[in-house]
Amino acid sequence: MAAIHGSNSTITLDGQALTSVVDSVSLEAGVALASTTALGDDSDASIAGLKSWSVSVDGHFDATKDALIFAMFDGATIAVSFVLGGITYSGTGFMESYSISNPVGDKVAWSGSVTGTGNLARA
Repeated sequence: MAAIHGSNSTITLDGQALTSVVDSVSLEAGVALASTTALGDDSDASIAGLKSWSVSVDGHFDATKDALIFAMFDGATIAVSFVLGGITYSGTGFMESYSISNPVGDKVAWSGSVTGTGNLARA
């Protein structure tokens, strides 16, 4: 498979296209492991448990997009869609964090993270 350039991806949160104000998207998926190791065993043993996923987004501050993003930080679930090289990752989650950084010598930036509730789809 050929390499994919990151600038060709898109991110949509709660139906709002945020690609124009996003510098970086990170998708993390995992599965919790439960230990089944017994006394006297020589090695760890585990079974797979519940799946989890989250999306972290970083970008440059835009007052119009800020109003949209801030409205997502209300405890309600939001839809997430991340398209990368023709592959779409999507699911529903909660906006868990939202922060704005205002350094004196650099651009004003924002970051946010969505923690999934339910399955993450890949299409």
